[in-house]
Amino acid sequence: MGNALTAFGSQARQQKASDFLDEKLAELLKKRAARSQVKAASFNKLLLRFGDLNKGFAKCKTVYHSLDIDGNEVIDLQELAEGCNKLGFNIGSDVIDRVFQATDLDGNKVIDFREFIVVLALLYMISTEENNNTTQLDPDIIRSFNIAQETFCFFDSSGDGYMDRTEVTGVLLEGNKGGRELEGVAMKNTIARRFEELDWDNNGQISFKEFLYAVQGWVLDEDEYEAMPDEDQKEKLAAKSAAAQRLRATSSNVAAIKMDARSLHSMSMKSSMKKP
Repeated sequence: MGNALTAFGSQARQQKASDFLDEKLAELLKKRAARSQVKAASFNKLLLRFGDLNKGFAKCKTVYHSLDIDGNEVIDLQELAEGCNKLGFNIGSDVIDRVFQATDLDGNKVIDFREFIVVLALLYMISTEENNNTTQLDPDIIRSFNIAQETFCFFDSSGDGYMDRTEVTGVLLEGNKGGRELEGVAMKNTIARRFEELDWDNNGQISFKEFLYAVQGWVLDEDEYEAMPDEDQKEKLAAKSAAAQRLRATSSNVAAIKMDARSLHSMSMKSSMKKP
């Protein structure tokens, strides 16, 4: 009974921290959109910048190792708090704690490299967007985080800080804004499945945090994730990353959607040519 209550309390705290973080990030994204910092003319142009995402996210590994003081391949709250000072993040301890809780998916009070990329991106955004601070991060890392924000805002056409099903469907059906609209029931069903995979808490919206979990899965290869030091921790990683792994399974998301669209268009053209 006691263990059940403890687990329930831990889940409640994590949910509260996650809600707080999503709301804060949504406000910052709305401010960014209002400043007209979303420059991409099309989704295709954003895709061309995914190489920069890979480069920046991969360099997060160096930061990860520098903050892992005890060398156990995971980062605890104290290491993260000390690391924020080293990186020049002027963020209150209460916010750092909530970011940590919201991204510690299994509540074991440590974060692995997969989660650390998300944590670092969120802390960078809060530090620079809310407090207007400069940081000690590598320019390639900063560039990748800004591209992630720009991509999210591109989908978030309403500018409310969340992506909903209509927004995601609209962008992907167009292929690129202002381009030819790609239609078809099969295409729409494919997009619906992709949205459900992104929306891993099933609340009908995709937060920036959820989006980051997906993006880092799209651009990083399996061998770019650090292995855990023992079998027990590997099992914890598997449990902790259940949601993230589900998202990583959509790494071919964009390619699959475009392939479906081309196939449907080709079939439609062939059918039209056969008609007398």
